[in-house]
Amino acid sequence: MLYVVEVPKKGLPKCWSAPDMESFVAQVQLERKTICHVTDRVMFERITAKELLGRLGNPAPSELIGTEQEWLYDVLMDQGMHAKLYRADAYTKDDGSYSIEPINEYEATLSWLSEELDTILVFESIEEARAALYDMRNWLFSGGMEGLTGLADLLEATPTSGTALGKAVLQQFQLCAART
Repeated sequence: MLYVVEVPKKGLPKCWSAPDMESFVAQVQLERKTICHVTDRVMFERITAKELLGRLGNPAPSELIGTEQEWLYDVLMDQGMHAKLYRADAYTKDDGSYSIEPINEYEATLSWLSEELDTILVFESIEEARAALYDMRNWLFSGGMEGLTGLADLLEATPTSGTALGKAVLQQFQLCAART
């Protein structure tokens, strides 16, 4: 189970969970479409050289020589039509570029969210999320108290969590804040 704390550049943190990395990616992609995120930037794409050639109008590979797509000619000659190409603009920090090097879709999605948000915290297990509640360094950002209580509430609502965390964690956070 993944536990996510998203802290926007403006506004309050949002806490949510996903059963696994695939569900995390699907949820982020769905939300991105829902909020009408219009951009030429690509979160993640996996395509074959043949499919990309089709997008370009199916030119003969030799027609790519001397153009911006000459790299695709090289891929076609070295790897063939079924070579897998990857694109993830935030992850590679290179908008519009394809690579034959595999890119992990989960990591690309995290990179995308990191650019969109002020802070993102992702805990990959309930134990990691619980431990994070007690490490006040995780919550020293604008909206940290709301993020902490949101995660505590999310963990309380998780059937496998088994313990009431919210009030105890909030009291600890308030004690730490009072000492500083």
